[in-house]
Amino acid sequence: MIDQSGTGVSREALTSTENPVSIQSLLAAMLLAALLAGNVVSLQAFVIVVTGVAALWVWDLSDFARRQSTPINPYPLLVAVATTAWGSYRWGFDGFAVATVLAVMVTLVWAVFVPGERGLQRMASTALGALLVAVAVGPLVLLRMRSDVEVNAFLFIMAAALVASLVALFFQDRLPLLDPNIAGLAAAALAGLIAGSVSSLSLSVTFVAAVSAAGGLVAGRTAGSLLRSGQIMLLERAPGSLTLMDGVLSAAGIYWLSVIVLSA
Repeated sequence: MIDQSGTGVSREALTSTENPVSIQSLLAAMLLAALLAGNVVSLQAFVIVVTGVAALWVWDLSDFARRQSTPINPYPLLVAVATTAWGSYRWGFDGFAVATVLAVMVTLVWAVFVPGERGLQRMASTALGALLVAVAVGPLVLLRMRSDVEVNAFLFIMAAALVASLVALFFQDRLPLLDPNIAGLAAAALAGLIAGSVSSLSLSVTFVAAVSAAGGLVAGRTAGSLLRSGQIMLLERAPGSLTLMDGVLSAAGIYWLSVIVLSA
């Protein structure tokens, strides 16, 4: 139901910000822990975990988008998850590039054979979702192929940013000037400094990559809210069980790109 105040934000979405330490937070913590465990075990285990996490995110995204009358076809997104994970693992950057293009093309081809998928909004939403999941899965696999330490740093930075954002949400009524996005950015920058200081990674590279990833976190939340609800929510929690992973997955690509460019 749309708020009669004209903000365009549903009351259900607004209530999700009242208790940030909720099932969404616990699910995000569990998925980040699973990624960490897979990273510690082996590259192959990490690829499997990334595929599973991304598939769960696709299910959650498509399910809640359907409830909000912004339907997304989940099958091209699942194809994107599988092909990007396998292509990146098997052929590196070349496999990632081909799989990313394929992720969008599958959406268009699907609409040719299934008339119900030919609506402009449905095709656009599905293509955007496929692109988002492709540029999340591929970079995570490529980052792990570079170094498990870099994956640990990324997960640490994301955890710090999410915790800071949730704390800012919790105290937003008492401290209106405490913006969750700014809090996440500051926490990510601090986490980047810590990760660069206590590991073998370059301090400057890790710090800049962390700040870039924080920007990707906000961008991912924006894109995720648009796909889930049909509207942009910057301070409100979009509908869904894995909404916190919207930003994390989007940040992965930006973090990997920053590390690649700055390390060249």
